[in-house]
Amino acid sequence: MVQKTPIPLKETGMALYSIDVVAQLCGVNPVTLRSWQRHGLLKPQREADGKRSYSDSDISRAHIILHWVSRGVPLTQIRAILSGDAKQVSQGWQAQQEALLYHLEHHQTAKLRQLLWRYGREVPSENLVNDILRPLRLFLGSGRHPALIQQRAMLDVAIMEYASFTMHTARKRPGAPVLLLAWQVKDSLELWLEAIRLVSEGLRVELLPYPLPEPELERYQVENFFIWSDKPLTIAQQAQFETWLAKGLAVMLVGAAATTALMAPATVPHLPAGNDNEIQGNVTDLPA
Repeated sequence: MVQKTPIPLKETGMALYSIDVVAQLCGVNPVTLRSWQRHGLLKPQREADGKRSYSDSDISRAHIILHWVSRGVPLTQIRAILSGDAKQVSQGWQAQQEALLYHLEHHQTAKLRQLLWRYGREVPSENLVNDILRPLRLFLGSGRHPALIQQRAMLDVAIMEYASFTMHTARKRPGAPVLLLAWQVKDSLELWLEAIRLVSEGLRVELLPYPLPEPELERYQVENFFIWSDKPLTIAQQAQFETWLAKGLAVMLVGAAATTALMAPATVPHLPAGNDNEIQGNVTDLPA
């Protein structure tokens, strides 16, 4: 796992931190910090070797930026907020969703990819996945109109391409990989979204994007296993999960199953049904 203890780069009057440490402290990718710098929101010092170094005040400023970004405020407005010149602040993620939807409606696949990549640089992955992409996919999947089905297919391809890009980039980092796989999944694209989120946590993710009823985890040489399930585990799956734990395998549930009684005894006759990710009802408007 990535070291999370901040280590000063040099002994001066104030501590200076590397971009990787600051990214860990703020819960974002280093590429996001670089994007904020390009927009003039952060101004780290440069070492003699060209590497960026951040002070405690830079870290405080980064947390303020993150506060506004996580509320859907565009970077162009955040600069005015930080300087005290903002007259009106637009919050929420509808603007980002509509921008992606515009390229989908006009079949501008290249511009769609460029915008998705830009959001991936500027916005924390948690917000990108949960506040932009998942609501937009929900909207596009809310009806059976051929145009919406086609647009969702275009968006899904772009998401898979972006997830593949992030996983490929993460493989350049030192350390052992982790494996993301599924026991039960209704929508396989959820695995690609989860891969984006895990990569943002500094993990080198390997993905098996299809449900595997009987995965043989012992064959894989990875540091951790993330097992996706859309619903509570069956008795057999719970027993298998406990067997892996007993063997010392580092397994963790993700998806709706992670919110259920994970460590219930395997002899429990029934686990509560339900899916926290399932949203019922017809969606008639683009989500805010």
